Parts: sequence; structure tokens; C-alpha cells
Amino acid sequence: MKRADWHIHTHFSDGYASPAETVAAAARLGLGRIAITDHDCIHAHRDPDLARQACDLGCELVTGIEIDCRLGEVPVEILGFDPLYVA
Repeated sequence: MKRADWHIHTHFSDGYASPAETVAAAARLGLGRIAITDHDCIHAHRDPDLARQACDLGCELVTGIEIDCRLGEVPVEILGFDPLYVA
């Protein structure tokens, strides 16, 4: 069974790498499934070739987002994933 990471950020959020660099790094680490969940945006998923690149490297890419909000005074971060994705 390959490992997965459901909470990865790119330079569109508080990460440091591009989406393509992020996918390549995940594949090098042996991750079989990742979700890019940048804060309040899905810019990383606008590249139509990114999912294919991930697949070519043996890593499945799931569309995700991290939504920053507040519950009163408490900061809350909610992870959301593509509703059409079936794990």
C-alpha cells in the first residue's frame, strides 16, 4: 500500500514549490496519492497537465482546498476535496 498526504501546500499558499515541483517531490518520496490543499484557492489545479504529470510519476492527484474561517474567536481550517473523487 502506498502512502498518501491529504494536506499539501504549493507556492500559491504557504508552501514554497510550484505545483509541478510539489507533485515531483511527492513522487520522489513514494507518495501514491496527494491532495494539494492551498489556502482559499485552487490555482494549483488550473494546470490541465498536472494530474497527468502526477499519474506519469505514479502519484494520483486529488483536487482539494483549505478554507480558512473563524468560529467566533477560534480560527478554523476546513479541508475540502473533489466531491467526484472516490478513494
